[in-house]
Amino acid sequence: MRVASNDVKFYAIIWSVIWTLVVIVSFIWSYSQLKANTLEVAKSEARIAFQKDLLYRKWAAQHGGIYVPTTSETPPNPNLPNSLERDISTPSGKALTLINPAYMTRQVFELATKNNDFVRGHITSLNPIRKENAPDPWERAVLKAFEGGVEEVSEVQTIAGQQYLRLMRPFVTEQPCLKCHAQQGYKIGDIRGGISVSIPLSEISRYSKGIINGTGAAHVLVWFLGICMIGLSSNKLSKSTSAINEKRKQLEDEIAERQKIQERLDFKAKKLEAEINSRKQSEEALQTSEGIFRDLFYNSNVAISMTEIDGRLRANKAFCRIPGYTEEELNGLRWQEITHPDDIEISTENVNAVISREKETANWEKRYIHKDGHVVLVDMQISLQRDNKGNPLYFITTITDITERRCAEEEKAKLEEQLRQSQKMESVGRLAGGVAHDFNNMLGVILGYSDMELNRMEPPQPHYASFVEIKKAAERSADLTRQLLAFARKQTINPQIIDLNETISKMLKMLQRLIGEDICLKLQADADLWPVKIDPSQIDQIMANLCVNARDAIDGEGKISIEIGNCTFDADCGTDELPGEYVQLLVSDNGCGMDRETLDHIFEPFFTTKGLEVGTGLGLATVFGIVKQNDGFINVYSKNGLGTTFKLYFPRVTLEKGFSSAEAPEPTIISGSGTVLLVEDEASLRKMVSGMLTQLGYQVVVVKTPMDAIALCKTDDFKQVDVILTDVVMPEMNGKEMCNRILAQHPDIPVLFMSGFTADIIESRGILEESVNFIHKPFNLQKLSRMIWKTMGQRTH
Repeated sequence: MRVASNDVKFYAIIWSVIWTLVVIVSFIWSYSQLKANTLEVAKSEARIAFQKDLLYRKWAAQHGGIYVPTTSETPPNPNLPNSLERDISTPSGKALTLINPAYMTRQVFELATKNNDFVRGHITSLNPIRKENAPDPWERAVLKAFEGGVEEVSEVQTIAGQQYLRLMRPFVTEQPCLKCHAQQGYKIGDIRGGISVSIPLSEISRYSKGIINGTGAAHVLVWFLGICMIGLSSNKLSKSTSAINEKRKQLEDEIAERQKIQERLDFKAKKLEAEINSRKQSEEALQTSEGIFRDLFYNSNVAISMTEIDGRLRANKAFCRIPGYTEEELNGLRWQEITHPDDIEISTENVNAVISREKETANWEKRYIHKDGHVVLVDMQISLQRDNKGNPLYFITTITDITERRCAEEEKAKLEEQLRQSQKMESVGRLAGGVAHDFNNMLGVILGYSDMELNRMEPPQPHYASFVEIKKAAERSADLTRQLLAFARKQTINPQIIDLNETISKMLKMLQRLIGEDICLKLQADADLWPVKIDPSQIDQIMANLCVNARDAIDGEGKISIEIGNCTFDADCGTDELPGEYVQLLVSDNGCGMDRETLDHIFEPFFTTKGLEVGTGLGLATVFGIVKQNDGFINVYSKNGLGTTFKLYFPRVTLEKGFSSAEAPEPTIISGSGTVLLVEDEASLRKMVSGMLTQLGYQVVVVKTPMDAIALCKTDDFKQVDVILTDVVMPEMNGKEMCNRILAQHPDIPVLFMSGFTADIIESRGILEESVNFIHKPFNLQKLSRMIWKTMGQRTH
């Protein structure tokens, strides 16, 4: 940038103005500081004068005042009592009078007022004794301020045409002061008045003016020197600027000449650059194309390989991930090295078909062997790249991992088949439940009438043996119904303390029929077996499932062994089971056995190794659930070709002293007395049960429906009823709802429920709770007599 001489002059004027302003501001600041210092000096002199007056006053007060000759200027103080020896005479007869401190201070201040250059003082009070001590308006205002806690007040005022700095401080009452002023009511510490000191400012002002004049002259000198320096500097700068501008012009001419030369060189360079760029564009286009292809190839989520004609792979990351190799490990291998041996032949056929132009592309499914050994199923497609002459260069291979999709399809098919099996079992269960209810009712009639007839007859009578066989056939039919419900998992669960020896021994004939005559069934049991608590029907279900599975594992003849014994697990036995005493139930066979993979899944619902027409996959899952439900555990041991052993453990039940699991035989029939309200909608059962109760010695009141029973409970006839025997499922309402309404009016009446329906239907009515009395149809006379006797024993009076 070129700088002209006029610019230098302009800047010199600007700096001169700035310098002038700086000097003026400096002088104003110095003047204000000097004025402030003048006032501070005056205040200091006023404070010194006050302290001096105060010291004189204190000295006079400490000595009780001073005696002076009695004159017209110092007459006796009328305010001092004679008791203080105000007036005395010297031995020579000279009259003296006592001047107290206030009197003395006032006399001194009056002398000072005769000269304007002296420091003036005035002792004053809001309650003056003498009129000379009365305050002027300024002093009055200050004295009132002292009463508010102010300790000092100062102000510049004009007195007799001259300026004074007035400063006033308070008098505080001390002990010597009370000699004269106690009569005014003052106490030590009270503010009795004050002394105002007036300092003449004329002398201080004259001194200050001298300093101000000197300061002003110094500032003017400094300002003048600064202006001179600015002028000299601007003159020198102007000359330097002219020289610089001349040199700049020479440089600009040289630059312009060189720019012309550079333009000619640039023109030639552009022509050369255009030729170079033309060649580079061709190379860059090729590199870009290769880069795009490389990025698409290596970074694509699609698994791609450029496979050489000899089978060597050049695969991207997505391709390498499928067989589990890194790029370094896979690239360079031949595809045959990672292909499943059974799929090499079909893969070779497809490759040859593409090379021979029999196919443009080939698509098929094949298996790779993953790096960790497992099989990966892929969907593969190949196409062949050729040169301009049609010679094969390499294959473009793309693969898609379809292992999970194929597994999902197989799993879906498996689940659909499991659903069909489950629906089939549900249908069987519903059929069993429906048949069981009606069958139980019919068996109940047969058993009831058989018991009543046998109870009336003696063994020697002709038809006694026939009725015994009828009863046995009915009981076997009832057992068959219970087992059918056990298979359908709809039996009523009633845990009892049982002896497994006795329970399983009773099942042997049924189990033998179930597994067939070709298989030997053997039972071995300890004599002193501990009791366990479980529903006997669940033991039936466990044994049936285990024996059927063992039968299916045996090809032809074989053996199934059942062993029952006591065992104890200690805390240090090294097992995962809870320590304690258990009863072990062992079921083993010499069948085909199972491998480890099968063992890991046998307790899963719907898992089965049998055909669809043979197994449901629910048997062992049911066994596992029953064992866990009864706080036990189960272990399985098996190997291919060596058979299978199931070990089931049930916790031992601790019995009270004197209790035996083989309970003492109860009376065959317990007769009783009292009135039973019988509620049953089935006519044949109603008649049979009424006859059984009558034979047992009870009075029977029979009603057909729940509404009839509710109506009866509102009459006086109901007072004779001792127990209610009612069916559960009936028209209008169920037996539980009916009893709730009756018990609301007669809460002390015990109730015995009966039903031939399945457990799920009974449980939905709330009948299977532990505190509810329940007897399952069909029942015999002995069981009915015991349950009626037990229920009536709960009657409260």
